[in-house]
Amino acid sequence: MNEVCGDYVVINPHVWLSQACVRFSNRIEDIYRVSGSSVEKGKVRVVTHGLATTHVHLGLYPIRNTIVSGLSLDDWVRKFVWSWERFLREYPEVSYYASLLAVRELLSSGVTALADMHFNEGMVYKAVLESGVKADLSTPIMNHGVFENYEEALEENLGLLKMVDDPKVKVRLGPCTPRLLDPNAFKEVVELARELELGVHTHLA
Repeated sequence: MNEVCGDYVVINPHVWLSQACVRFSNRIEDIYRVSGSSVEKGKVRVVTHGLATTHVHLGLYPIRNTIVSGLSLDDWVRKFVWSWERFLREYPEVSYYASLLAVRELLSSGVTALADMHFNEGMVYKAVLESGVKADLSTPIMNHGVFENYEEALEENLGLLKMVDDPKVKVRLGPCTPRLLDPNAFKEVVELARELELGVHTHLA
């Protein structure tokens, strides 16, 4: 059994306790107040639930610093992202290791749930299972980049449905962006998501 105590413990957005502890093993077993002298003041200020990030590309973690190159988004994608993604396509296991590193950094910031859109999501799924985070996975369905056509990307995204078998992991369809997927194909993917009762993960720009 583990225990962490803090000046404040957040129960939900409307309820918090001061000078309290959380006792847990695999799940929270107990939350209780303690006398002020029992908590080392200032050592742990706030104990709260895990945070969520609603849009990440874990496979891009190794090139994250190139975003400060001063390029426009499209130029950055053409210069750095697509060449890196072609490399990942050739060596999919790199997506696994990149995802492990990215999740480790997210966990250190308190993030325990994420929504990822990339390819090689089978490798991402493996990293997610090993790290224990909650995840929402999708493949960027588009007519550009590493895919020959959007049907290939859609097939890869649908393949996740057969692969994912963990209650902490969900699959969405990922029509990448209206700029990289023509309107008819975008509409087709959204309608398919509705038919399959899946969510949609997309970029609006």
